Formats: sequence, C-alpha cells, structure tokens
Amino acid sequence: MMRMRALLFFLLVFTGSGLARAHEGHLHRVLGTIHAVRADRLEVEDAAGAIHAFQITPGTKILRGEVAVPSSRLRVGEKVAVEAQEQGSLLLAVRVRLGKAPASPGTPK
Repeated sequence: MMRMRALLFFLLVFTGSGLARAHEGHLHRVLGTIHAVRADRLEVEDAAGAIHAFQITPGTKILRGEVAVPSSRLRVGEKVAVEAQEQGSLLLAVRVRLGKAPASPGTPK
C-alpha cells in the first residue's frame, strides 16, 4: 500500500509540473470581433461576449489573407482571429488575421 502511494505521489508531481510548463509556451487563440483598438492594444469580443485584451508589438504580424497590413487598418467591428503568447500577465499578439475587407459604402453586396 505504501509503495502504491509513493508511486501515485511521484506520478502526480512529475505529471503536474509538466503540465504547468506546457501551459506557459502555448499560443492562445481567440476568434471574434474587434471591440476596441489603440496603437499598442487590441480588444476582441468572442462569441460568448467575453473581452480579451492583447498587446500589439512591433513583432505582431497583421494579415488580411496572406498580405501584411499595418495596425492602423484595424477597425472596430471587424472579424479577427488572434494568436497570442502569454508573457507574465500580458497576452502579446503574435499574429492577427483579419476577415475579408469590409465592403465600401457604395459597393453592392
């Protein structure tokens, strides 16, 4: 019985510590609509209504299709997919993918 407890203890310790380390390095992915945007910050509202905040850095890639666009092209209400890396308490946007270009006011749908 004592052996079983020791084995269980070691399994929990080693498995638990591996899970904690794995969490730090994975990308967070959020699909939603741009709720707010500033030069260095992007807020996205997901389908459940939760707001997620991301830091925009010089290394953030912002793409419409396969074409890179500047952060000044981000617009409230636009559909986005964000991949972010956790760094301390911040989520740093690594890649922001924009939906199709919004229709111009005079363009038929």
